[in-house]
Amino acid sequence: MGLGAGLAMLGGVGCDSSDSEGMPLAMYENEVGEAMVRHLMATVPDPSPGVPKSWSIVLGEIARNGVFESASVPFLEKFQDGGRRVISASVLSHAEPDHMIIDPELRVAVYILQLKLMKQRAVDVWDVEAAWSYKKFFQRKKYEVSKGGDGKWAVKEGELVEGNWGKEAGGS
Repeated sequence: MGLGAGLAMLGGVGCDSSDSEGMPLAMYENEVGEAMVRHLMATVPDPSPGVPKSWSIVLGEIARNGVFESASVPFLEKFQDGGRRVISASVLSHAEPDHMIIDPELRVAVYILQLKLMKQRAVDVWDVEAAWSYKKFFQRKKYEVSKGGDGKWAVKEGELVEGNWGKEAGGS
């Protein structure tokens, strides 16, 4: 099931606080998670240029019944620079007729960013599976996040796991 389809059900915040590997989801809210989210925010395509958007972040799996874990408010606040509106996934709503996920206050479409799985491979190297969705479009990829000699985290894109961006949208 794609990211957009899973969240369209908006089942609410999940009770399970660890990923499939047993790592607590709260640990995703670290420097690596922040670097990954910033990378996604900088690189996701914009199918609707010039249209206002909000952003939201979920951690771990999105269950088939729509249950998910929203990122904490302190983590979300790190990304509100540059006038970007970042809201908790727990307040999202949907609009008819196509159940598009929206910011209930502004009534605009929301980019959903998902840190699906994070695994530390070495001291300064992580494997991350992350996804984005916006309206009917979504994409999930594997990434390598590593700390450089300058102390900054760098994100290297890996293989595409699933998605429809580029197929339906003509994007890349």
